[in-house]
Amino acid sequence: MSVLNNFVEPFVERAILERRENVIASKEAAGEKINFTDSLSQFTSDRKVLRDQLVSTLLAGRGIRPSVFREEN
Repeated sequence: MSVLNNFVEPFVERAILERRENVIASKEAAGEKINFTDSLSQFTSDRKVLRDQLVSTLLAGRGIRPSVFREEN
């Protein structure tokens, strides 16, 4: 679990920093795309919530992908 937390932590920190510096509004004003972590950080700045949401999404994606590529006979 610590490997996963170490992987996700930089994304959480970046999202919080960009929220604090209001980078998301400037991205929207410039017509740039907003990513998933940007969207999450608009709702909360709680590190635990952000980390849990990112981990949940990563784990959910891991379970879905094989079923997308499986051929049904």
